[in-house]
Amino acid sequence: METLLQGAPADIIAVRGNPFLRFKLLEYPDLVISGGHIIVNEFKKNKENH
Repeated sequence: METLLQGAPADIIAVRGNPFLRFKLLEYPDLVISGGHIIVNEFKKNKENH
């Protein structure tokens, strides 16, 4: 089992909606963090546009 710890690099994706109901959401995730670095952050972009 893996654990998220402060300072540890992480690989995470996040989507808006339920990927179990709409698999297509996983093709274009809203947030991608790989090795502790933000690769994609559509959450921030959408917040700036409002």
